[in-house]
Amino acid sequence: MLATFKKRWKLFGESIEKAEPGIYSDKAKLWFYIKFLFLRATKGVYMIDFIQYKFYERNRFGRKRFVEYQSLHWIMEKCNDVKSDELFDSKKLFNERFEKFLGRPWLSIKDSTYEEFVAFLKENDEIFVKPEVGSFGDGIEILRYQENHDYHDKYEKLVRSESIAEGLVKQAKEFSEFNESSLNTMRIVTLIDKNGQSNIMVALVRLGRKGKVADNFHHYGIAAKIDIETCVVNTTGVDREFARYTVHPDSNKVIPGFKIPKWDEIKARVIELSKQVPQTRYVGWDISLDENYNIICIEGNRGADPDVTQVTDQVGKYFDYKNRI
Repeated sequence: MLATFKKRWKLFGESIEKAEPGIYSDKAKLWFYIKFLFLRATKGVYMIDFIQYKFYERNRFGRKRFVEYQSLHWIMEKCNDVKSDELFDSKKLFNERFEKFLGRPWLSIKDSTYEEFVAFLKENDEIFVKPEVGSFGDGIEILRYQENHDYHDKYEKLVRSESIAEGLVKQAKEFSEFNESSLNTMRIVTLIDKNGQSNIMVALVRLGRKGKVADNFHHYGIAAKIDIETCVVNTTGVDREFARYTVHPDSNKVIPGFKIPKWDEIKARVIELSKQVPQTRYVGWDISLDENYNIICIEGNRGADPDVTQVTDQVGKYFDYKNRI
């Protein structure tokens, strides 16, 4: 029991130090840990939420303003019909349902022959491969076509993992300037309210790191908040380790003040997307722009994690949702 306490206390202290280096003494951190244990026992608060939303600095009402693990599931239960869960959980089913919004070719590898897989790769030259079911950018990779290369082993592996393949999107130069190795996207969360009206609740730009394929916040990415009305990024960037960035650490491109191209069209498209499956009222849409500024829908997330939408500006969004549900 004591060893477990010490191990968790060490992890807690290290996490606080990452979030706010050099600010708090060990005595203060110990008091925060006791406060966390109380909230964990009485309210079910998770350590990651306690730290990333700075609950150690907030009173009861301040904590209530944040969408944390418990309230996220309340939102999902209130807003989303479980019968439609698979449509958003399966990338294959999602692509079939939203094909006209994808803006790129795709292939279900498990439903294709080896010859069809190689032909798809050859036709697109480069493809983006990801598991049919997955999140946080896990299991994704880019394949490049090589003449006379034997892809049998790779094909069999991708069949076993039930992966899908998509043509690689060449992104708009404004996004590529941040990082070329990843497709940099926007996460835009919509909610169909109690009156049946589609609303954009929050929007972010997500930027990958040098050499990384994904821009996902949980896959080494950086996120910053977009002002919905002005289309301008209005916070510094932040990563999963709580580091803050005024400029992208690899490209030195300034993050705050970045203006999203074609923002009015993007907003209209996302509202249109939200109406396609109205029984799923809460969705986080991953959107990008290709090199010709066509709007690309990457995927929709019926359980969009609220962490990245609240850590960026440290403003809780719970009552924004509650008042509309």
